[in-house]
Amino acid sequence: MKKIGFLLNPYFIFFIVSLLLVVVWFRGGSTLGGGEVGVPFYDLNRMLEMSQMSWSDRGLGMSTGFSVGGAPYYKFFSMLQNIGLPGYILQASFFFVCIFMSLFSVYLLVKEVLPKISRPAYVFASFYYLVNQYSLVNIWNRFLPNQIMFYSFLPLGLWLFIRGIKTKKYFYVVLNAILSAIFSVAFIGPSQTVIFWGLLSFLTLYYYYVIERKKHV
Repeated sequence: MKKIGFLLNPYFIFFIVSLLLVVVWFRGGSTLGGGEVGVPFYDLNRMLEMSQMSWSDRGLGMSTGFSVGGAPYYKFFSMLQNIGLPGYILQASFFFVCIFMSLFSVYLLVKEVLPKISRPAYVFASFYYLVNQYSLVNIWNRFLPNQIMFYSFLPLGLWLFIRGIKTKKYFYVVLNAILSAIFSVAFIGPSQTVIFWGLLSFLTLYYYYVIERKKHV
């Protein structure tokens, strides 16, 4: 019974699904690319070179300040590529982290916000977030690393913020800040930054002006 319970554990299911997807996508040993982003994992040193400065030497030169936030991301992966890890393994690892983070963080977020619904509903919400109509067209189809990372990190950041407000523990705030820095590539676009901080601001106002007031009525 314990073995069956382990196999039905949501986190184990998320892990297996994430692993199977990246194995299917990268079983041929090829890196994937798209029209908007090119093939970033083909030469990560070149991607790092283009992202670590706010001015690009492409063409006649142009400002690319928004891409500087991706420098830590490309620095990390370029170091791994320089020690011999092939690009498709690094890209598969990136997708595994994003898919798994999307699934388990939505599970935690829905469980936090709607604690009275059943566990299968949490699991369904996780998979729906991964493959809904919006994500299929605008996230996975466009294939932009910053959008994929932002979409994956968003529910985790919201869950940590909500937990921090409810428990009033600085641990969740600090962890959220650290993870935001680690996944900085998610915020290289102004729109992602506005969405993230806009949602945090809304949650703060809702909690203190709606929930807290109800407690004192």
